Amino acid sequence: MNGSVHDDALLLLLATKRIYAMDHPCAKLQPGEAVDPQGACERIGWAATPSRCEAALEYLEAEQALERSATTVRGVGTNGYVWGSGAADMLGEE
Repeated sequence: MNGSVHDDALLLLLATKRIYAMDHPCAKLQPGEAVDPQGACERIGWAATPSRCEAALEYLEAEQALERSATTVRGVGTNGYVWGSGAADMLGEE
């Protein structure tokens, strides 16, 4: 694995945010908004190493940067994630 799990988690969180911004150019990403971190894993080239994506997702869940969705979100990943309350802290945003 290249880099630390923390570094991978930051990379995945930023990629997830960029995908959301591309898909929703007029919306501000807020906690509770559906996001697609699995799609971000594919776009940053981690499809061949699913364990890397899984480790980063586990880290982001522990930091409450991403949270599993309580409802199934159509068209967003297989597990359905939402932007978490800890994402802004992790990215150094207010």
